[in-house]
Amino acid sequence: MNLLCSKYYTIFNLEEQDCIHLIDVSQSQDLKFLGRWKSFPIFEFNTAITPPQFFDFIHETLKFPINEQDIFQILPYSISQNINRLFFCHIPENLRAQKPFEEFMNCFSDKIKVTETFKYNLFTVNFNDNEAALRTISFMKKLPIGIQVSDDLFDLPIIRFSNLPEKIKEDEFKETFCDGINTYFCQINRVHDRKSHATLLVETVDIAQELLNRYNFSDMYDPRNPIYVNWYVDKETMESIERWKIKIILEEDLEDYKFRQMVEDFGPVFKSSVVFPEEKEDIYGFVTFIHSESAHNLIQSNIFQASYCNTLLTLYNFPPETTEDNVREFLAELNLTISKIEIGNKKMKNDHFPFFNVTFASYEGIDQTIALIDHKPFLLNDRNPMKVYAVVPGYKINITMGKYKEAIRKIHSMNTLLISNIPTGFSANNAMDLCHPYGQINYIGIEKKKDNDTVSLIVTFNDSSNYTRAVNDLHELNYKGNKLLAGKFLGRSGAGTYQAKKTTPLLEPSNINHSTKSHKTSNSGNSVKTLVSIRNDDDEVAGKATIIQSPFNELNSRQEEMESENNGGNCFRNSPKNTTKTNDLQKKFQINIQRTPPNNPLIIQKK
Repeated sequence: MNLLCSKYYTIFNLEEQDCIHLIDVSQSQDLKFLGRWKSFPIFEFNTAITPPQFFDFIHETLKFPINEQDIFQILPYSISQNINRLFFCHIPENLRAQKPFEEFMNCFSDKIKVTETFKYNLFTVNFNDNEAALRTISFMKKLPIGIQVSDDLFDLPIIRFSNLPEKIKEDEFKETFCDGINTYFCQINRVHDRKSHATLLVETVDIAQELLNRYNFSDMYDPRNPIYVNWYVDKETMESIERWKIKIILEEDLEDYKFRQMVEDFGPVFKSSVVFPEEKEDIYGFVTFIHSESAHNLIQSNIFQASYCNTLLTLYNFPPETTEDNVREFLAELNLTISKIEIGNKKMKNDHFPFFNVTFASYEGIDQTIALIDHKPFLLNDRNPMKVYAVVPGYKINITMGKYKEAIRKIHSMNTLLISNIPTGFSANNAMDLCHPYGQINYIGIEKKKDNDTVSLIVTFNDSSNYTRAVNDLHELNYKGNKLLAGKFLGRSGAGTYQAKKTTPLLEPSNINHSTKSHKTSNSGNSVKTLVSIRNDDDEVAGKATIIQSPFNELNSRQEEMESENNGGNCFRNSPKNTTKTNDLQKKFQINIQRTPPNNPLIIQKK
């Protein structure tokens, strides 16, 4: 297909009456009028055509007089990248607020999320529709309103000066670094190390690049602490480019700027530095490239003794006796170069499950391993198959923690069982033995609380049938003198829904609606209320029963959560309070509500 083909076009420089007339005559099978942005009509052709073909159709077929240079192609087929986020700067004064800018962007799509930065001088727009994002960036680049737009922050003229004197003022900064330069925005921020950094928005990318080249590594304030100038990036962009950070062992002492010049031969550099370890003879250079190709080319050149810095992947959900050699054998079919495998929780207690840090020679190893564990379970001896899950560490610990919690949240979203009232001394091997009959395990962890004499087990099974069998077998099972409680795990901030065995159902199956719409859980003080819809024989809602349970305690230690999946938690106990609603239901719908001993679930039976 011709690279200039597109289905979407608009026409500039049309008078209002001409625009109305063209819209009227365009109602054919081939051309569809989609709407207008400001005064520009937007058309969709039934097939992708070139701009000359579109001109011929308008001029010759529709007999409408236009100039060929006024035709603008909105979405050429040559654009194939997956864009879902755009950045906007140089915002006009009338749009420099949240609501006006959102209304402006709604002209392109109403399925967007807009966030502002730097006092409305930078907007980030997330799109649900990739095609809308592509149409927007194509159209905006043609509009004569001065807004700069890109899907990449490195294409915008925003830079950051770091390592500035603590008490530098904005006027002093502008006078020193921006003399004669038109600045759109300047902001000075103090940081924790008694230094300041400045964010600067200028007119063009070329001016920003010139300032970066001129002042990066400048020692005008302190020869021992030079100024660093880099492009401004947000957290998501930073997380992405940190993958292309490389460590190089240098044979000789190099100044920072000379090292940067050397590595820039391989592509655009985000940041670089030379480090002299105190107790080692080697001198290291660190460089973070903007593009993956640059990092790959440097490694493949074999000019330097170089390696990736951030090719670490953390793997979770292994049986307690798993070793590094077992993990290496598990990954062997990928034929990857693995630099190192080590257990992450070396001081593991007997109620912890091991996790492993795997360092690859290249970032491709991370992608291939994630693809492998998506379909291949880990097998060890006669243990249950275990579905391994992975977390790519972030450039900051709080980002890593967020990724870990998000991975756990997704796993716990279905087929997750909470088993409470387990006696203390319960080990990881005991947990594996207890779950052995129920097939593949997607997650397993022991939760405990210091001031409680019992522990809980959270386990996610690979399908609903194994989950159901486990609930029926383990609920009210007598285990080492304790009667276990087994039910659905609703999350660490919610509660567990304990269900009785099939011989003592909560309600007869024909009279309880198990859909998510008829089950509502809400926190109130120190209890959690679960509302259950009760239906009559005609499938009409006859009333609701309220089951009250105590909440599940949050994990207490973030650090311990990172090292294992085994801390915090509590068993559930039914509350004897708030029985007014259920007593009313008993009278109105002839339902017997029978309370069980403190550690057993509430049972509702129909007469």
